[in-house]
Amino acid sequence: MKIINVINTFLFISIGLSVSVSAFSAPDSCGTPKNSKDVVTCAWASHPAIKRSRTHVEQAEAGIERAGQRINPEIDGQWMVGQSLGDINTSAEASLLFTFEVGGKRSSRMNLANSQKLLSEAEISKTKEIIFTEALKHLYRSRQIKEELGIIDETISTFRQVLDQYRKRPRLSPEQEVSSSVLTLAEADYVIKKSQLNTEWAEAVKVLELATGGHFRSDVYPFADKRKEWPRVLPMSGRTDLKGAEVQAATAGMDAAQMEYELAKAESYPDLKIGPTIGYDNQGGLTSASVGVSFSFPLQILSLNGGGRAVALKSISAAEVNQAQLGNELGAELETLIKKYNRIIENISLQPTRKLVEKLHKEAEGHFNRGVVSSALLLEAHRQLLDLITNQNQYELEALEALIRITILKGDSLEAIL
Repeated sequence: MKIINVINTFLFISIGLSVSVSAFSAPDSCGTPKNSKDVVTCAWASHPAIKRSRTHVEQAEAGIERAGQRINPEIDGQWMVGQSLGDINTSAEASLLFTFEVGGKRSSRMNLANSQKLLSEAEISKTKEIIFTEALKHLYRSRQIKEELGIIDETISTFRQVLDQYRKRPRLSPEQEVSSSVLTLAEADYVIKKSQLNTEWAEAVKVLELATGGHFRSDVYPFADKRKEWPRVLPMSGRTDLKGAEVQAATAGMDAAQMEYELAKAESYPDLKIGPTIGYDNQGGLTSASVGVSFSFPLQILSLNGGGRAVALKSISAAEVNQAQLGNELGAELETLIKKYNRIIENISLQPTRKLVEKLHKEAEGHFNRGVVSSALLLEAHRQLLDLITNQNQYELEALEALIRITILKGDSLEAIL
């Protein structure tokens, strides 16, 4: 009975504990965006790239749980039977072995898994930065396209009015005939420009619809307003200014490489298996029982995991080179962007206001209607107006891209740009 009680105790100890699994809830779907912040927030929640990156973070979190798992105990036993001098002899032995990971293997695995989670989180931050940049650029560009389309529509209408006047005249002078031909060609050219802008508009709306999971509606949202003021950016004070997701990813990669080396060192130590043993022996009707301790561990004779440690050291060296090179590249990029951005906004501040441009344009049309200037000058005035607005819009986009990139590299809040 005592032997049976001991066996029952061993079996009770060997029962495993249940493992809990973390649940991850999907983000709530966003409603119809009403402003730039709504669009960005919705894109951060609904963009397919964000959803893919979020699954990587969830995998990394599950990896931490897996890394912390302990090795299940083992039951090792044998039963033998034989015959001696006409007697049947039997013997049995059972051992319950628990594995003790020596050298800090479990903590090293968990540290490595946590570093990989930080790397996944840095990647999702990089994805958010890309989505923010593309969404805001398309919001700005969509507003610009509407403005350029308005100018083109007005120009085509003006050209057609002038052409109608020429057609109503019984006879045209040679200069008027040439003007009529030039205006006809110019009208065709502006029709092509209008078609191109409509195509660009449709593509921008489609990108925003995809980014927001179909919640974006161009008939509801008026797009990004034109900035009245652009913030000044001070010159960088040093590499400490670099705090963006790319730097965070490089740091997380460095930490992961170091944790891989720590795990490789821990795996140089043999694991110890130890636990209680019970024995039963019956020889010629004489029964005996015994209790003891069993243990086993591999002899580290042929390998001390030198290869694993060497590979891990190379990974650390590669991560160090990548981190240093990335710092140099991003530092040079930030310095160049700050100079470029400040130069652009200085030029933007020197540009004539839209009210002044419209006033000058109306005066030119008034002179033409009174017959003071020729149709050639009218055509040139419209061309100059469209070129000026197009160049100003391009300058605005360049300033926006530079400001966003500077904010990303410095690790500042992107929402402050909205």
